[in-house]
Amino acid sequence: MRNVVASILVVQVAFSTSLALGQSAATALRVASIALAKEQPQRANQAVIFYEDFEQLPDWRTRFFEYTSEKESFIWAPDAGLHGGAMRCQFEKGQVSAGSLKVLFGKNPFGRGTRQGEDFRDAVFLENYWNQGSVKRQARWFDNFAISTQPIGPITASKPPVISRTPSALTSAWEVEVATDPQGRDIVWKSRPTEASSVSLTVDGAQGSFTGSCSGKSSLDAGAVHWIRIKEEGQSEWSPWHVPFH
Repeated sequence: MRNVVASILVVQVAFSTSLALGQSAATALRVASIALAKEQPQRANQAVIFYEDFEQLPDWRTRFFEYTSEKESFIWAPDAGLHGGAMRCQFEKGQVSAGSLKVLFGKNPFGRGTRQGEDFRDAVFLENYWNQGSVKRQARWFDNFAISTQPIGPITASKPPVISRTPSALTSAWEVEVATDPQGRDIVWKSRPTEASSVSLTVDGAQGSFTGSCSGKSSLDAGAVHWIRIKEEGQSEWSPWHVPFH
């Protein structure tokens, strides 16, 4: 994907990639996504100058500078994403370009886009592009698209958080740990082994135990930033700590 982003802007997009149907994952086990809280703090953050949750079909002409579906490869899907609606991109094997969505801020000679009364000119492109062509048929989607003039931090998870793993042909159960730092010095939740057939688990007392600074508690500390790592049961190596969330 190629993005053109002005240096004063911070861009956050909830993003997910899925493998082609019928293909198994050859990569190491990772966290695919974490369920989001319905309301994200970006909506009320004064530093956020553009926010789109894609919960309804956008008005392409007034909301965005340019939208290209590339023969329906990049479309709004009402049943995709985090909470009912997202932009879904579908690459076929060998496909180079699969559409784009562009936001332009400030005055421009085309008279399109938001914030046209301002003098600065910045652009953010969500451009689906594979230089040598996609190596296989695959899809991804974009949701909760925020542009800010200040860092806006990681996403806010549902309460309790629900963690989903990447597709993988597992032969045994899998495990997750949650920490309050990216080095894993304070591990605050450890899951029980989760069946190989399951693709998600909930961070609660039923599916794991609270440890470290959360020992004796029934939930993660509100407002703290957490990181996740994952592995297949019986394996010695964990994934890196990744997917930070509040």
